[in-house]
Amino acid sequence: SAAACTLSFADSGFVFDVLDTLANRPQQVVMKAVKKDDASQQCVPSFAGVSKPVRFWSDYVSPASNTFGSKVTVNGNAIATSQGASTTSNLSFDSKGETTLTVSYPDAGQMRLNARHDGSGDTAGLVMTGSDLFVSRPVGLCIKAPQGECMRGANATNADYAANCPVFKKTGETFSLNIQGVAWQADNDGDLCSDNLTTPNFALANIALGSELVAP
Repeated sequence: SAAACTLSFADSGFVFDVLDTLANRPQQVVMKAVKKDDASQQCVPSFAGVSKPVRFWSDYVSPASNTFGSKVTVNGNAIATSQGASTTSNLSFDSKGETTLTVSYPDAGQMRLNARHDGSGDTAGLVMTGSDLFVSRPVGLCIKAPQGECMRGANATNADYAANCPVFKKTGETFSLNIQGVAWQADNDGDLCSDNLTTPNFALANIALGSELVAP
């Protein structure tokens, strides 16, 4: 009948929000299969209670490259930085057409996470895509002297240092300090210079330096 000859088509894809985060700190990201122009309209008929193969890759946005080879991880797997080498995961979608990803990035910078599903069988020709930008930043800065450092533990007293540490520098002498951006290791991390991964791609102009008198 004439009434049955009208078909409505809609562009569909994936919607997800990767929050700005601390380097190396994993976060849970909900990915929805939706009608692209309306995030509230999930594609439930095709994605309810099934597993679907989804390809992931990431792009370096700012800086536009990473000579250190740092990679985004999705569900514990490092993903490629180009679509041609994208990593495929079989994801289980719930009754609402949603799945949860665990995402992290060990370095600093602005990244783009990309996802793509290509249909097969009775959904051949279907292409679902989605992407989101996020910023990963160091948890803080580790400042260390490259020579003459003497550490006696968190509970060391001034007397401990005087008795066990050699003279670092004489008054008025110059010395070097190394400043490194470091990644998240644990909440309430009290020592950013102990076993934290570095964020080698971190760059920030005009870092202000100051000092504080500790003793006497």
